Amino acid sequence: MLEDKSSDKEQIPNPADALNIVKSQRKRTNLARNQGSYIHFGIWGAAWLIGYSALALGTTPLANNDTTTNAWSFTIFAIVLVLAFVVSCFLNARNASGIRSGNQMFHYFKRMGKVAGWSYPLAFIFSMCGLAIFADKYGPENTEMSVLYNFVVPLILGLIYWLQGAMYNDRTLSITGLWMMALSWSTILAGIPVGYWIMALLGGGGLLIAFLVALIFAHHRAAEAVANLDQEQHA
Repeated sequence: MLEDKSSDKEQIPNPADALNIVKSQRKRTNLARNQGSYIHFGIWGAAWLIGYSALALGTTPLANNDTTTNAWSFTIFAIVLVLAFVVSCFLNARNASGIRSGNQMFHYFKRMGKVAGWSYPLAFIFSMCGLAIFADKYGPENTEMSVLYNFVVPLILGLIYWLQGAMYNDRTLSITGLWMMALSWSTILAGIPVGYWIMALLGGGGLLIAFLVALIFAHHRAAEAVANLDQEQHA
């Protein structure tokens, strides 16, 4: 019985289609690999915009430059921060899983990425706990503690972003870090609740702008990887 060899030939993919599949996979791989450079800006930008808007809406000015803040606004602020922490940690773990290499530099950068990923959560937890102990021990007013909290939070985030930008040679991170450090003065200069609106709109909004810029750069790097594949094909 003779076999129909034409059917085997029909199953061979078109070289152009095969190349397009490889290009698509390379682009997706590069976007996934650079996800950490933009996705966290989006997560924390949304968290700051929602959280600080809730604080601003829930804060009422009183006499003698004092303020009172409703419990519901603190609850929303805490919830969005916890969600942002959880999602950030999940994405860090997912991006690091399934990637293997025998290259020593790969393991070095992987360890560096883990340390960088945990730097903000740890710094935030230690600083907030320290400020809570300070408030309990010395008993400052609500407005004074609000100003102090919201000076420390963007200062820590900005410093970490700035250092990570230098470490990864990422200008978006460095510029965003400087912006956040500058915003740390907002509640000191503008007071409460105006400082909350500044943190929501210029802090959260600034992080969302950084998300868009970093996302564009990530797509540009992915497109460069595809272009390099074309060059390899013609070489």
